[in-house]
Amino acid sequence: MTTNFEIEGNYAVRQDGRMYDLHNNFDVASFHYETSAREFKIIWKKSKGDWIKPDDDPEELVILHKEVSFLLITDMDKERDESNDTCLRDITFFASSHRNMNDSLVIQEKPNADDDLLYFFENEQIIRVGCASAKLLVSLNNKNL
Repeated sequence: MTTNFEIEGNYAVRQDGRMYDLHNNFDVASFHYETSAREFKIIWKKSKGDWIKPDDDPEELVILHKEVSFLLITDMDKERDESNDTCLRDITFFASSHRNMNDSLVIQEKPNADDDLLYFFENEQIIRVGCASAKLLVSLNNKNL
């Protein structure tokens, strides 16, 4: 897998020297898989919390996974607090040869060629994507991506 971003601290992504805190400053708005294009997209919207400064972060981020060859989306915890449905807990790269292990984090900024991208959410849901590339798209000047 190739990316145009790095993972920082297993809760943020960094691109062109700019860090985007996916745990504290963004909420997952939606995710979509387009079968014919083999693309999986996660859309993040800037959080509305009072700790968010108006000009600190863009309104929207998208992580676009291209040439998807593996996609796993697990169930949410039935006893969850629904306010946790949009909150990322951790993000990590993890070897595709260990797809039976979906409960571990690796401290790794850049992916290896055979890595998957794993997203762990506060509601215990996990999304695991095996793909050729993952691109971070940043909404500038409040324009939609």
